[in-house]
Amino acid sequence: MSRRHQAGISMLELLIGMLLAMFAVMAMLSLSRTTSRVTALSRLGVQTDAQLATGLLAADKLLAQAGYFAVTASGSVPAPRYPDDLRLLQNATLGGSAQALLLAPASGTLVAQAGQGQALLWRSRDASGVFRYDGLYAPASGGLWRIHGSSMDWAGWEQAELLLGAPPRGHDSLASAGVASFAVSHAAGGCQPFGVGSSASGGVYTVRISALAYSAGQRVDSHTCLMNFQ
Repeated sequence: MSRRHQAGISMLELLIGMLLAMFAVMAMLSLSRTTSRVTALSRLGVQTDAQLATGLLAADKLLAQAGYFAVTASGSVPAPRYPDDLRLLQNATLGGSAQALLLAPASGTLVAQAGQGQALLWRSRDASGVFRYDGLYAPASGGLWRIHGSSMDWAGWEQAELLLGAPPRGHDSLASAGVASFAVSHAAGGCQPFGVGSSASGGVYTVRISALAYSAGQRVDSHTCLMNFQ
């Protein structure tokens, strides 16, 4: 009478198989976590860059109004000047102090000190002779605000509208994204806004707003010709 042999696996082989399966599951979970984190960070970076582009565009539209003086009843239209009607500040904190760069840039460029709060103030005047004071504020922590004031002095200026949020915390690759800085340059030979023909009289000053984007760590510059300063 022949014996029938039964085949199977030992307890040791079963334990080794379970251990290998557990390692495979842990590796898959780690890969899934890493992929999710990278995807979320990339999505946040894209949103940051989109907000940066939108904020710079809004700032460009605001700057286009800088130095606009409507004709008064007497028919006089004074020429706006720096620093009476346009002023660049550094080391600025709302509700605190600021350092004004008061020398008119007859040539070259005025650049506010990097890494500090910066502000650009300007005023315009309506036909009744009433001045309106507007500005842009870039805190040291990042972001960009539209601000309002009652004079060209820094005291009393307040936040009015958020144009660009500060960089998200907890992400090293986004720590500097959206940190903006200002520069005012004397436009030798005059400047022209985009879309304006060369036959029109140009402006005297160009404002550059510079900010670091998330994509490839590149710096994005927005240049605005101040047409009302002639």
